[in-house]
Amino acid sequence: MKNQLNYICESVFTIVKHHNQLTKARGEDFNVFSILKMERKENDTHSAFLGALLNPEGTHYLGDKFLQLFISMILELISNQEASNKLLAFNSKTAKLNIEVGIGNTTFCKHNDIISNKCSIPCTCSGGRIDIYLKDSLGNTISIENKIDAYDQNSQVKRYYNHNTSKNTVIYLTKAGVNPSKASKRDLVEGEHFFNISYKTHMVNWLENCLKETVNQPILRETIKQYIILIKKITNTVTNQEEQDLQEVLFKNDNLRAAKVIADNYETILDKIRDKFRKEVLILLKPQLLELGLTIKEGNTNYNHITQLWIRPIVNHNSKQFYGIETFSKNGHFGGELFVGVFDQGKKGLPTIDNSFEFNEVWSVVRYVYINENEKFNLSELDILKLIYKDQTESTNIQSTKVVDQILQFIEETLNTHVVTK
Repeated sequence: MKNQLNYICESVFTIVKHHNQLTKARGEDFNVFSILKMERKENDTHSAFLGALLNPEGTHYLGDKFLQLFISMILELISNQEASNKLLAFNSKTAKLNIEVGIGNTTFCKHNDIISNKCSIPCTCSGGRIDIYLKDSLGNTISIENKIDAYDQNSQVKRYYNHNTSKNTVIYLTKAGVNPSKASKRDLVEGEHFFNISYKTHMVNWLENCLKETVNQPILRETIKQYIILIKKITNTVTNQEEQDLQEVLFKNDNLRAAKVIADNYETILDKIRDKFRKEVLILLKPQLLELGLTIKEGNTNYNHITQLWIRPIVNHNSKQFYGIETFSKNGHFGGELFVGVFDQGKKGLPTIDNSFEFNEVWSVVRYVYINENEKFNLSELDILKLIYKDQTESTNIQSTKVVDQILQFIEETLNTHVVTK
């Protein structure tokens, strides 16, 4: 088995190396989204770019052409007549598009004042912010929930479905077209109440159809091409030739069985490396935080979602202002980028400090953690995981010390002004 694993890895490495050479020859390495470190930002990159194309009033000056293509693509996926009629009623020529649209305060179905996992009748789940929101002159709406790395929120799809239900089409967009979690969709049925689409197939196909409409607009055409390359990169899409080369490797001898072993254990192995790293950061921080009157504990430990460490004052333990560090998984608010911040449950609107920013009402002061001067620490990046693995195998703590030093620096700059220990 070990020889087979080595053979597969060496063969795949050769295929990837050849692909990289072709990519370089075609000039595809020069990608503006990658250069500007915008690859995995859900709102600032993906929602913004898709919104710019879908907007009939966008500066592409092609009216509702792209939106019509998008609606046609969704209609091909719908077999439910009622849902189809709802979308057919949407008037694309009068549509207005907005990004991150608030639809009211978030509420949930409750039982004895406790949030329930099962919706009541009628359901009271409502509110939130819709990533991409289209509304026509007749009040018909299209609500697109855009997921790159972020995890589902409680009853998120259900809340969007409950908004303008009789005239609203809810679309759940992910890298691979996966279903939302049970907690997000509640009792809704995919294909009837909402529709799953993927970047990997649906959006790439739509974008390629959009390209056909840009013959006379070279800048727009090349920008869409770069975005398609970006989508293929973040979804690990291979070319037809690469796929054929991989098939030849996998189906040779008994390599398919060995490849399955790799596939079945890939994420588990990486999550164990992430988990060990998080625990090392916790261990290194703990004695230094005690001297500052702070205590540290683990937050969520599910590596399919956001993972955290929480830091609270020892004496003032119930303070509504405390520290958080996330994410140690590949999923997070900023595409997996690690940050430390003040979590403000009291929503006091705390002031930012140097090299920080306000993310939302509760993450009022946030600072990224960097692996070097120009690169943010991101545990979804394979090169960073390799450095962490090297630390773990050589019994060093180079990377974890970098993280700890930056966290302590942030705490020292905010302690007693943002988080009170007494």
